Amino acid sequence: MNELPPPIHRVFIRPVGDTKAFNAGVVDAAGFETLRGRYPDEIAILAPVRTFHSETRCWVVDGRIVTASLYRRGGQILYSCRDVPPDVLDFAARCIAAWNPSPAYVLDVAETSDGPRIIETNCLSAAGHYDADLQRIVATIEDLLSG
Repeated sequence: MNELPPPIHRVFIRPVGDTKAFNAGVVDAAGFETLRGRYPDEIAILAPVRTFHSETRCWVVDGRIVTASLYRRGGQILYSCRDVPPDVLDFAARCIAAWNPSPAYVLDVAETSDGPRIIETNCLSAAGHYDADLQRIVATIEDLLSG
């Protein structure tokens, strides 16, 4: 992060690698400098802050969504597999069909004023479970490995 100039406005920041050196989030210039001091050699991505109406995590195994959980709506933490917006699942399925980076991973999707957008992809081992159907994830992975 030493090569990055401090932001003038608040920005979204996350590490590039799967190390999870620090949690992704929104920081101001002071928060950025704190992260830079703690993780000077970490490569990070900065992006403009966007307003999300909801955030949903999809667990993807073998190119398909096996379970999903809404985890935030309107700024409130909310873990619910029953309230996942159908348009988010449709969008996620189209994105997975276009690019599938791994046999098993999570795909986080936000509902924005511009429609659904990918927030990030992540490895299974570093992703919170929220209200996911864990048995279904495990069974699907077992099927994939025995297949």
